[in-house]
Amino acid sequence: MLRIHDLRQAHASWLLFGGADFTAVKNRLGHGSGSTTERYLKRCFQWATS
Repeated sequence: MLRIHDLRQAHASWLLFGGADFTAVKNRLGHGSGSTTERYLKRCFQWATS
């Protein structure tokens, strides 16, 4: 079952793989700090490679 959160993760990944700046992705996700975005993307990549 596809969740809205899955689409959010995919969107962030597509932005980064498409060459978007990390800060732009952080802002798009609405994260206040870069460390939040790093944790989020780490989970995203772990999910994608499992």
